[in-house]
Amino acid sequence: MEIVDYDIVGRGVAKKDGKVYFVKNALLGEDVDIKIESEGKNFCNAVATKINIPSAQRQKPECKYYGVCGGCQLQHFSVKEQLLFKKQLVQNTLKKVGSLQCKVEDVVASNKQYFYRNKCAFASQTQNKRTLFGMYKPKTKDFVEIKKCLLASEGINNVLSLSAKFFATHCEPNLKELVIRQVGDSFLIILAQKGKLTSLDEFQKYLSQHGIRYGLFSNHNLSDDEILSSNNIYVAGEKWLLLNEFSTEQKLFAGSFLQVNSYVKNLLYQQVLQLTNSNEQIVDAYCGIGQMTYLLSQKAEKVIGIESVSSAISSANELKEKTNSKNLEFVLGDVKQKLSSALKGLKNPVVVLDPPRKGCERQVLEILGKSRVKKIIYVSCSPISLSRDLAYLSGYGFKITLAQPFDMFPNTANVETVVQITR
Repeated sequence: MEIVDYDIVGRGVAKKDGKVYFVKNALLGEDVDIKIESEGKNFCNAVATKINIPSAQRQKPECKYYGVCGGCQLQHFSVKEQLLFKKQLVQNTLKKVGSLQCKVEDVVASNKQYFYRNKCAFASQTQNKRTLFGMYKPKTKDFVEIKKCLLASEGINNVLSLSAKFFATHCEPNLKELVIRQVGDSFLIILAQKGKLTSLDEFQKYLSQHGIRYGLFSNHNLSDDEILSSNNIYVAGEKWLLLNEFSTEQKLFAGSFLQVNSYVKNLLYQQVLQLTNSNEQIVDAYCGIGQMTYLLSQKAEKVIGIESVSSAISSANELKEKTNSKNLEFVLGDVKQKLSSALKGLKNPVVVLDPPRKGCERQVLEILGKSRVKKIIYVSCSPISLSRDLAYLSGYGFKITLAQPFDMFPNTANVETVVQITR
């Protein structure tokens, strides 16, 4: 079969006899033999079993778990092909989901293809009285033990290895997930659990004995539908990590959001700053710990950050005090409840949106549509929710004036995008 396109997760697309075939491990332009894994009325899910005519953009995957764990989808793509795929993904999704036509810029590349993530989560499963860490195969509960993840930083892989050795001899069947975040040479470690863990004291000592500087937290959640609750309980070590960036020092708590690729994050922030002017007053919705909000305040006349996570706002307010930023304000609360009041009294208001993957709440979009705001800068990790939200705002006269993707997540089918819309 000839591969004529890609789907949104990077599978090759072939067409034959009125059916569409979604083919894993296939690249555009290749001729492949396939094995059908599942079949519907008008489509088939398949995997390429033989590459008859390979693409010049095919490369050998580096990871031994590739194609099994599901964490990556594009390791068989060259870097060039990955960037082209992500550009087309943004363009096609804007068109198909949002009915939006615009020029999409070339994707800004990452400086690393591997070992770039500063945060990773590993599922936990107990087998033969040994607690293991890994991932689940896509759309299944089939567990794959992982001893080293090539997307995670070297430091995270070291903590993963140490944790695996410890829990292999300290069985914890109630452990659901191990979350590790690295900042500098320090780590925040969260143990998600569905019941009591008996070896926390020993685990603390073990980490210290191996020279790990850490903050350890437990996260209790009995639900099978989600792994982490919003309640991280301090256990031992550091209560927060200090993030030294942009000539400032800031506390990063266990529940704080931070972009996983620090290099690309900095490029993305530079792009957002370039889209703002010194005479503007800005509301930074979903501002997190306020990093980008602070940078915007160094350029704009006034900036207000809104965030619903109290620990993030606490960190943001400390940053404001440390930097003596007189034109910077932070508001704790849901964006849909605080946005209208934040916009009141602002002259020439501009809004920056950086919502969770699901996108903005409908109330937020309605407020923006009915407001005096003439420019919105939207930062999104989901082309689908981005396209949906932009389509809604287009009904209020907004049009896309810039669409700039960033390769925040190399070797995966995910892409971060900065879009500017003006009325």
